Amino acid sequence: MKRAFTLIEQLAALALATLFMLAAFGVLAALARNFPQNRQAFAQDASFARAAELIRRDLTDARRVRVGDDQFTLCGFNSLEANTLAVDHRPVRVVYRIERNEHSSRLMRRQEALDVLSNRNAWSELVCENIAHIALVPQGPVPNSGGPPIADVFGPGDGRELPGVFVLKLIGADPGQPGFDCTIPLR
Repeated sequence: MKRAFTLIEQLAALALATLFMLAAFGVLAALARNFPQNRQAFAQDASFARAAELIRRDLTDARRVRVGDDQFTLCGFNSLEANTLAVDHRPVRVVYRIERNEHSSRLMRRQEALDVLSNRNAWSELVCENIAHIALVPQGPVPNSGGPPIADVFGPGDGRELPGVFVLKLIGADPGQPGFDCTIPLR
């Protein structure tokens, strides 16, 4: 005698498959609803990471720093060519600052050559959009400098030697967006 499924067993299997399909559909619908926010958060995190890498490179070659509210200035040999963004070890002043208008805020990088008497070699670039605050916090004691700092960059007594470690803090403009902190060792 052949064994077959009864009508009740088939209905039970169909009901169970329907429940699994509804659960899978619910999960996919939740992912689809959150996709724009997740994509935006991922893009912002990647943008923060690129900004941190650029700041780390500039800090590595800096000789002096001045930290202010939502801005900081670095002086050293950390220049980039304006057209190609290739590294060029000319003396420069680099200013990172938040620019705000009524609709947005963004992190800008301005580079000015110190070995040229005109400001034709000064240029700016957008580093990161939708950023509300930036802070560069020195950590630990200031080490004894291995080389002479650039003299009188900020005037006598203004500016400081760089310590061995900084903490970079970036805070996004969106209220629900998490901040970004990273430690930047220099030596």
